[in-house]
Amino acid sequence: IYFKRNKVETDQDKCYDFLIGLDSTNYDKVTKAILPKTLADCTWKELRDAVAALEGDDVNNNRFKFLTTSRPTDMSLQEFANFLRDLGGRCKWAPEGLEICLQNRFMQSFSEPHIIAALLALKPEAKYTEMVAAAIMAQTIFDNTMRRTAPAQSGSTIAPIVSKHLRGKPRSKQDSSGRRQFPRCPDCFSDHQPASCKWQSSICNRCHIKGHLASVCRAATPVDGPKPARGYKTSSEAANKTWGPKQQASLEEEQSCVSNLELSAVNTDPLLALCYIGSSNEPTYFLIDTG
Repeated sequence: IYFKRNKVETDQDKCYDFLIGLDSTNYDKVTKAILPKTLADCTWKELRDAVAALEGDDVNNNRFKFLTTSRPTDMSLQEFANFLRDLGGRCKWAPEGLEICLQNRFMQSFSEPHIIAALLALKPEAKYTEMVAAAIMAQTIFDNTMRRTAPAQSGSTIAPIVSKHLRGKPRSKQDSSGRRQFPRCPDCFSDHQPASCKWQSSICNRCHIKGHLASVCRAATPVDGPKPARGYKTSSEAANKTWGPKQQASLEEEQSCVSNLELSAVNTDPLLALCYIGSSNEPTYFLIDTG
């Protein structure tokens, strides 16, 4: 952290900053440990290895760490037991003394009542491995008990699913429509896929845009049924238009309609134009393909 904060990058600067922070006794130990190299040609990795070797050989330092260490919250019981055994092995105690120190330090490292009770219930001749197994078993039982007795989460937004048949209430037709096979179409608000909406080819009576609904563009009159867009590419096709299922326009009316063909508005689609045919009656609007 110090090196990153002060932007110390070279090995010589790192070694120098580390050594000037030591007292005279430790300074002499480190400088002797890196021999035959000196501070000028020693790398930071070599200096760290020398310091690690000194700490490993320092029995008093290892014993101090062993007696003052505590279990971190993110370390399991088995990992902590292995850590204590490794650290105790570097303290150079006799095997009998190491076993006693491990048992005492392991018991002093806990403040949980259920673990302390499980360790005190063991026999006096119990080994260190038996103490570790008893502590792990006590913690497992405690965790399982807490999970079973934990209250339900308050404020849950998930409602219980209860069948209406089990409640004895008849289901209406409206209730049965709650489960849809398809999502709602955002245009007509019906239960089908939007791509298969029957109104996607309709023309709005107000904005005259294909696929728009009257409720969307606030048209005064609703959209006509799902009729495809009607269009004529040439004036001859417009002249041959059928005027109703049983009534045919006269030749004069057809010629008048074709002659009055005008472009009234341009659709958002550049290939479609909104046109109408003027006649004595109300004009008829339709779409033509401008090509």
